[in-house]
Amino acid sequence: MTGKPEVKAVFAEVRRPRGTDPGAAVEGRYIVEDGVVTLTTQDGIPVRDEYGKLYKHTLVTGDIPKQIAARLTKSFRLKLRGKDGGRLAGFEPGPLRYPPIKVV
Repeated sequence: MTGKPEVKAVFAEVRRPRGTDPGAAVEGRYIVEDGVVTLTTQDGIPVRDEYGKLYKHTLVTGDIPKQIAARLTKSFRLKLRGKDGGRLAGFEPGPLRYPPIKVV
C-alpha cells in the first residue's frame, strides 16, 4: 500500500494537575514515515518554526513514536511561545553595545 502516511494525534502534558487545577495538555499531529517521526498539521503537512526548522526525529531501537511526537510537540509549542531559550541575533541580554562613530 502506498500513499500518504496516517496522521496521528498526540496529547502532551504541559502542566501537571495540582489541587483544584486540572493541569494542561497540548495537542499535536504527527506522521511516521521511513522510521522518522515528523510533526505535521492535521492535513499531514510538516510544521516549521519561523526559521524554517522541521520538527522531526529519526527513530532508533526502543523509541516509541508517540512519546517522541509528544516531546516534539512540547518543543514546538515552546518555540511558538518564544520560551525555548533561543535569542534572536542582536537581542542578547546585557548592555547595549553601539558601534563606534567616526566624526568627520
